[in-house]
Amino acid sequence: PAKLKTVGAYAFEGTVLTQVVAPKTLETLGNGAYRFCYKLKSVDLSKSIITKINTAAFQEDKSITLIKFPHTLKTIGTNAFQNASVTELDFPESVTKLSDKAFSGCKKLTSVIVRGTETDISQGMPLTEYTAYIDEDDGEGYTAYKYTFTVTAPAGSKAAQFAVDNGIEFIELA
Repeated sequence: PAKLKTVGAYAFEGTVLTQVVAPKTLETLGNGAYRFCYKLKSVDLSKSIITKINTAAFQEDKSITLIKFPHTLKTIGTNAFQNASVTELDFPESVTKLSDKAFSGCKKLTSVIVRGTETDISQGMPLTEYTAYIDEDDGEGYTAYKYTFTVTAPAGSKAAQFAVDNGIEFIELA
């Protein structure tokens, strides 16, 4: 509804929704509000006034390919979009923190755009597992992890430093 202020914890968990479009009055999105909605493809929160996407809000919604964030958003909670199929993330300048594993398991992610200089993405980005080498004697491999997306951000920003520190391709935001 147009005057909706709160989506409570686990309100739509496991439903067959295919899209979420938040009204401009939405202030709160509860823990697990839309988790396990396997058919959910797009999430448009851009007109809402939420400041935090809570823990596991869209966890295991594996069909999500589009996420639009509001310009009021500051924090994205733990496992908020775990295992989404999103290929690009575009964080508004207002975002300052991605909590632990906010986007873990997002294997299709190729591009992260960070508009703010203070946005800390270090805890929330997905790592891709790979076999670093295989021991010839026992055939056992060593599992390692790497980031497989590019980061576009302002020069000198926290996101830019994260990219440089972790060998991630960095593109300066114009």
